[in-house]
Amino acid sequence: MTKDEVMKHIGTVADVKPRVVDSANPRVVMIGEQQLAIKPSPGARSIPLSADGSKNLVNLVGMTARMRKDLSGGTFLKAASELLAAQGQFTVLTRDNIGVDFLGGRHFQAVDPERALRTMESLEIKDYHRCFPLENRSVVIEALGEKVESVVPGDRVRAGVSVMFSPLGTVVPQVSSFSLRLVCTNGATIQEIEETYKADGGGGRDANGFWDWFRNNVRSAYNSIGPMTEKFREMREHRIAPKDRAGAIESIIRTGHLEELSEAIHARALQEPPRNAWDIMNLVTWAGSHATDDYQQVRRANRAVTAFSKSVTVHKICPLCHSNN
Repeated sequence: MTKDEVMKHIGTVADVKPRVVDSANPRVVMIGEQQLAIKPSPGARSIPLSADGSKNLVNLVGMTARMRKDLSGGTFLKAASELLAAQGQFTVLTRDNIGVDFLGGRHFQAVDPERALRTMESLEIKDYHRCFPLENRSVVIEALGEKVESVVPGDRVRAGVSVMFSPLGTVVPQVSSFSLRLVCTNGATIQEIEETYKADGGGGRDANGFWDWFRNNVRSAYNSIGPMTEKFREMREHRIAPKDRAGAIESIIRTGHLEELSEAIHARALQEPPRNAWDIMNLVTWAGSHATDDYQQVRRANRAVTAFSKSVTVHKICPLCHSNN
């Protein structure tokens, strides 16, 4: 992907302006006879809501469309105002000064995507692999640098990072180590995810504190390719007998909740029967990068291989019988 393509994806989650409301007395009011609006505080100007904004307000406060329809106008406004105040803090998302959506709960560090990409590129991480816009108005970006390590001669992995953040502050920013296997019979790449670093409430109270955290952890995640490759080598030494292959594959599918990727994993295993734990891991990461564009499935595959890797290399647990070696 190009940087422009990444920014275009990010634009789909950042096409609104956030306004955080933490007043103890927000109110839901009516403009004219039909349009709902939010009055963030007694002296504030009302924010008119679009039709979608009105529906999303009802969802935010835990009411149903039927409840709104059954309540009289005045009763609905009073009930919705009380339920909205009970949120403690919420965010109104506006487009052209019209409220179109709401976010409940805590507001985290809002991340400037241009600065995030510049920071990664300053560390020589500038080859963008994939970008996932998520429903909670956050984004996951996978990017690669130039570092390459060999698991064995002819089987190499390339270092990178995976970052998750929100331009609107809807999630706690995260940085994960990430690599791509460069050897694959169809010429494509395979992803691996290792440890995840989390910013505590956004990495600090001030912007500089966050950006120090972001830069340091992007660098740490990228430089972790050496220890990651050592784990991969250890997994390659963990042999799996032909009679145990089916059981090992079923085990990682079951424990990783990968039922939706099961068919793709089994089909790949028929093409390239796994000989060791490294091969088993790559069956799952191949499915996560080739068989789906659904980030939730990709995330489950990432978690499954991370847990599988740790069970084999750290806890020394057999991937088939789950007993200690």
